[in-house]
Amino acid sequence: MSFVLYYMFIIERYIDIYCALKHGVNISKTANNIQSAIFNSITTMTAIEPKQINIHITQIVVEK
Repeated sequence: MSFVLYYMFIIERYIDIYCALKHGVNISKTANNIQSAIFNSITTMTAIEPKQINIHITQIVVEK
């Protein structure tokens, strides 16, 4: 897994995701994949369409 989810806040239809990424991953591509996965999951399970899904990268993790 290339990211670790720390927090997810949902206020109305605005979603904030706080996560850490592994060193060396493509940040833009990974953040976009997270947004798409969350959007698809929420719309499939609830039929509610989020207005915004914000991805906050809190840290880059370097493996030893």
